[in-house]
Amino acid sequence: MSRTYQQITQSRSFQMAKFRYLTEPFQIKNLQLKNRVVMPPMCMYVAKEDGIANNWHFVHYVSRAVGGVGLIIVEMTNVADNARISPDCLGLWNDEQAQALKKIVDECHAQGAKIAVQIGHAGRKALGWDDVVAPSAIICDESVTSDKSRWSYKMPRALTTEEAEQVVLQFQSAVRRAVAIGFDAVEIHAAHGYLIHQFYSPKMNIRTDKYGQDKCLFGIEVIQAAKAVMPAEMPLLVRISAQEYSDNGFPAEYGVSVAKRFAEAGADVLHVSGGGDGNFI
Repeated sequence: MSRTYQQITQSRSFQMAKFRYLTEPFQIKNLQLKNRVVMPPMCMYVAKEDGIANNWHFVHYVSRAVGGVGLIIVEMTNVADNARISPDCLGLWNDEQAQALKKIVDECHAQGAKIAVQIGHAGRKALGWDDVVAPSAIICDESVTSDKSRWSYKMPRALTTEEAEQVVLQFQSAVRRAVAIGFDAVEIHAAHGYLIHQFYSPKMNIRTDKYGQDKCLFGIEVIQAAKAVMPAEMPLLVRISAQEYSDNGFPAEYGVSVAKRFAEAGADVLHVSGGGDGNFI
């Protein structure tokens, strides 16, 4: 039976009601968005030269600003060469990379958008490197997707306590650069099986030092280090995996406890996701 005009319009009104705030402004701290449309970070694997953003990235992000997106979050941008998911991923560990990103930031601002950057470290999920590091020497058992199929996961070496502390400083250095070139917010990538997630995951972290005794400590130190070089009114977003979906993965209750610890450490916004810890069961 065909629906009546009234049924159709009522259905459409219901659907629109769920998005009634989408075009409304939003503010957290000093970040004022003209609408609530957010472009999430999506790795594109086109930084072919030393992690430097190029014309492809400029068009990719600025076109979203032209299209009216309120907040653009640049894809996972990494704190060291071997921190990248692949050799084709962005970096923010030197000034040349920073200057290339600044061109994108400035033009997105000119088009009326706000722009953030996601800072991360792939840990054991780094592909294409000889020196792969992780909290513990446990190889990633997740399938390599087709866009990265020319590489394979390697057995990582466990970071020493001192090396882990240095990685915290690498995060801080990248955040400092992000602030200096004008990003409106910073997001720390602590999800999807990357390094910070590896530290707070009981099955990926079997350490006995301070980072094993308190599995959230590494992420907390990264958050605190980031906040130390950010303006007080600049929001820090933290993306987490609230639940793991592979064999022996942690449940949502554990993810909630991680979220609370990260919020107490200084996260202003939690960007909640899940998985990334291995092949789904």
